[in-house]
Amino acid sequence: MWRTTIPVALLLGGCITPLELPEVRPEAGLREDWMTPRTPDGESLTSIAGLADDARLVALVELALESNPDLVQTAYRLRESGALLGEVAARRWPAGELAVSQSRGRQADGGSSASSTTSLGLDISWEVDVWGRLADQVREADSRHRALEADYLAASNSLAARTLQTALRRISLSRQLEIEATRVASLEATLEIVRERFRIGLGAITDWDASQSELATTQATVEGLHESVRQTDRDLAVLLGDLNLEPQEDLSRLPDMAVLEISLPRVSLPAEVLAARPDVAAARQRLLASGAAVSAARKALLPSFTLSGNFTQAGPGLDEALKADPVWSLLGNLAAPLFNRKALLSEHEASRYRQHEAAWAYRAVLL
Repeated sequence: MWRTTIPVALLLGGCITPLELPEVRPEAGLREDWMTPRTPDGESLTSIAGLADDARLVALVELALESNPDLVQTAYRLRESGALLGEVAARRWPAGELAVSQSRGRQADGGSSASSTTSLGLDISWEVDVWGRLADQVREADSRHRALEADYLAASNSLAARTLQTALRRISLSRQLEIEATRVASLEATLEIVRERFRIGLGAITDWDASQSELATTQATVEGLHESVRQTDRDLAVLLGDLNLEPQEDLSRLPDMAVLEISLPRVSLPAEVLAARPDVAAARQRLLASGAAVSAARKALLPSFTLSGNFTQAGPGLDEALKADPVWSLLGNLAAPLFNRKALLSEHEASRYRQHEAAWAYRAVLL
C-alpha cells in the first residue's frame, strides 16, 4: 500500500502551482515626535480624553468606554477571536482521548455463566505539519485577531472623540442659552420702556411692533436651543449606553483644554504616520490573513501525514485491567485528496479572490 500511495500523492502534489505572495516589508520604527505629543508639564497623552483637562469630561469618556453597546460588542468579538486563536493553535499539537468501557456478555454455546470486561484505552493522534498548512492557519487566525485589536482601538478612539464632541456641544449650547435668556430679559425691559413711551405719546407704533417682533424671535431662538440641549442629552445618553441618564446640567461651563507642545519633524508627512492609524493597521492585518488563507488552501491539496497510537489494557474488572499487560499499536497514515480535489481547488481559487479583495480594501484605506 505504501508503494502505491506515495507516488500517487507526489503526483497530485506536483500539479500545484506555487503561489507568489506579495512581499510585506517590516514595519519601520515610529518617530517619538509623531506618536507622543506632550503637555507643557512633559507628560505624554495616553488617550483622547487627555486632551480635556476636565474631570467631568474625562468621567464621561470613561463611562462611554465601559458602557457603550457597540464598543462592548467589539470587545466581546475580540475576546472570541482570542479564544478561537487558541483553538487553531492547538491543532498543531497531538490530540489524546482517554476512554473507559465495560462490556458484559454470555457465551454463544448457551452456557449459564456471563463474563464482563473492563477496558482502559488511550488514543493519540497527531497530524505532522509537513507542508506548514497548520502554521498558515495559525498565522491567518493571528492576523485576524490583530485586525480586531486595531478595530477595537479605532472604535475606542472614535467613541472617545464623539463623546468629547457631544459634551462640548452641550456646553456650547448651554452658554448660548444663557446669553439668549439674558437677551430675552433685556428685550422685555426694552419693550416695557417702548410701551411706556408710546402710552405717553413719545413713541411710534412701529417701535412697538419692532420691539415685539425682536422679542418673539429671540424667544423662539431660546425654545430652539432648549430642544437642541434635550437632543444633545439624548445623543450623549446613547453614547454612554444609558437612556435613563439624567440631563447633563453640570455641562454648562467651558472646560480647560490641555495645551500640547508637539515637535514636528521638518520632513513631510511620512508613511510611518499612516501605519500608526488603527484602521490602516487593521486593513493590513486582514491582507496578511488573506495571504495566509491562500497558502493554507493551496497546501490542503498536498498529502497529509498523520500519526496515531493506541494504548489499551483490559480485564474482568477495573483492578485486573490496571494490572493487565498493555496492548499498544502505532499507525502512520499518508492521505492525499482525490475525489474532493475539485472542491479544494475551488476553495483555493476563492481564497485568491478574497486576497485580491483584501488588497484593494487596503489600498482604499490608504487612499
